[in-house]
Amino acid sequence: MKLRSSLWIAPIVIPVGVLAVLPLPLVDSDLSYTSPGLWLAAAVASGVLVLAAIGVVLWYPGMDLQEERFLVRGKYGWGLRQTLGAGERWVIAGDQLCLQRKDGSLVKLRVGRWAVNRRDWAELEQTLPMVDRY
Repeated sequence: MKLRSSLWIAPIVIPVGVLAVLPLPLVDSDLSYTSPGLWLAAAVASGVLVLAAIGVVLWYPGMDLQEERFLVRGKYGWGLRQTLGAGERWVIAGDQLCLQRKDGSLVKLRVGRWAVNRRDWAELEQTLPMVDRY
């Protein structure tokens, strides 16, 4: 099952747009840090980056939970994060996706409810068993 990231993760790129515009007064002597045009350019750059990030979040899944393995999309494509061993299963403990070992101990996969799209998390809750995390 493919899991998409939550939409609130997209605004994380806002500082990148601002940082991209900050060196402009050093290159162009007509611009200064007090001019509204510089900050307008920073806002436009940040807005474009946020829209691009929203597109990536909506259309490209970042995680894939399969029957025997958990994959995460990284810099060079899909990477294996965790595999199931004998007697292990995927579970939801609290607000986290976890691996439950044969002895009942839990291994957190660092995938919380906040990081996954609502519809995908609802599908996970219907598919996987819920356990008490303590």
